[in-house]
Amino acid sequence: MAYTTIASVRAAEGFDNLALYPDTDVTAAIAWAETIIDDVTETSWEHKVFQQWAAATGTDWIALPVIYPRRITSARLVQTNTDLDVSQWRVESFTATIYLPTRLRGVLEVQGTAGETAQAPPDIVFAADTLARFWLRDLDSRIPDRAVSAQSEYGQIIFATASERRPTGLPDVDAILLRHSHRAPGTA
Repeated sequence: MAYTTIASVRAAEGFDNLALYPDTDVTAAIAWAETIIDDVTETSWEHKVFQQWAAATGTDWIALPVIYPRRITSARLVQTNTDLDVSQWRVESFTATIYLPTRLRGVLEVQGTAGETAQAPPDIVFAADTLARFWLRDLDSRIPDRAVSAQSEYGQIIFATASERRPTGLPDVDAILLRHSHRAPGTA
């Protein structure tokens, strides 16, 4: 399930025009918005399927490169192409650690579900709606994608542009995404 719906995106004024914004475009806009949200916050806001490689180093635990793993559905030891029994594996979501009943060594292909919440919080839904509408408006806009300002008979208009601390260039959306971000602070 996506963070928002076609009906929710179309609820805003002007987006109910099926000729201008067909359902295929709205669906693509929702998928784009969800990707942007997941990339900026570095997690999923609903439980989604993942497939990752992980190294087992001879201990009884594995660290996954996935934030908030919820359930492991299958695992395979890559070197021998052997499927492993995951029924006794215990997942610690907040540390992304899987505790095993026995010690294991090798490279694993692990599949399961991960995500911080089962359903996206209301402000993430708002951000998804806003980003999807922005993408749709951008399809119909006559302003170039990289424009930072426009000149009109009323004067110069400076656009909000994306940057490190403003990942989308939309102030309301940026505030929500940065508040929910799991990204570690960078160092120079």
